[in-house]
Amino acid sequence: MPCDGTKPDPQITDTCISIHPGPGDNYWESPDINLNGFSDTANSNPQGADNTVDVQIHRAADPCPIDPNALIVVDVFISMGGLNLSPVNALAIGTKLVPLNQLPPNSSMWLSQVRPSQLINWTLTQSNPYAVNGPGHRCLIARCYPEGQNPQPDCFHVPGDQHLAQRNIQIALVSHRAPRLRVRIRTRNNREDQPEFATLRVTPDLKPSERALQILSPGLEKTQGFQRVSDVAPIDFGFELPHLQHEKGEDDVRVKLEQGQAISFKFTADLSNSKRGDAHIFRLTHARPDRRVIGGLTLVAVVV
Repeated sequence: MPCDGTKPDPQITDTCISIHPGPGDNYWESPDINLNGFSDTANSNPQGADNTVDVQIHRAADPCPIDPNALIVVDVFISMGGLNLSPVNALAIGTKLVPLNQLPPNSSMWLSQVRPSQLINWTLTQSNPYAVNGPGHRCLIARCYPEGQNPQPDCFHVPGDQHLAQRNIQIALVSHRAPRLRVRIRTRNNREDQPEFATLRVTPDLKPSERALQILSPGLEKTQGFQRVSDVAPIDFGFELPHLQHEKGEDDVRVKLEQGQAISFKFTADLSNSKRGDAHIFRLTHARPDRRVIGGLTLVAVVV
């Protein structure tokens, strides 16, 4: 069936269990996915590093139409950093089972709180940064559902389904001697039945909300050289798509994607008006022709 991530997964009928998305429109900043003890990316993990992923799941108040002795399946995937993501390009790194009877009605629980602890272990196995399980930023995707139900295998229903969430936050270091940020970005058309136009947009966040800062701060505080979140707009920023036909708008780029087509391009920003220690927050999005955002990445550039 066609993949529409803005709608619930038709193969998960549960309405009781969930993983929370990020705040507001930034659903890819889920606070319920935690890497190595704090919610961040895999940016600093060298090859062979042993990592742990923790996921928080929530149970609604009764009535909960699930067998009280049921097991909740929690799957975790990694994907190359990008906007619109798909299981086709992702790697499953672990699955854990949580007894529903350990999760009382109207409560939440991390995998690390389950008895015994159900943390997911993730070891990098590749040295190639272009391999899914190689070093560098990766998006984390978590999915939960009652055992016996079968999620659609070729579609991440994010942001449309309460059972899935993403953690797609990248922290990139930029030298103050050469303060031009360059990051490769990926996205794709998850429709295998028809072409679709994608609108790519980047928005600098000069006044992040308190909730956004709560989510971003743990990773930033562990980033060597970080001092402050900047409220100064970069001199310029935008996408570079020299090999793709596209239409430039005032603050976006429109690209036609064929069925199932994946593309890569660069995002650049001139940060030469920055001070050492400044962190610039950018949110990059992929929207469908109906303006629904179907993919997002929060990119934080730290000038060091």
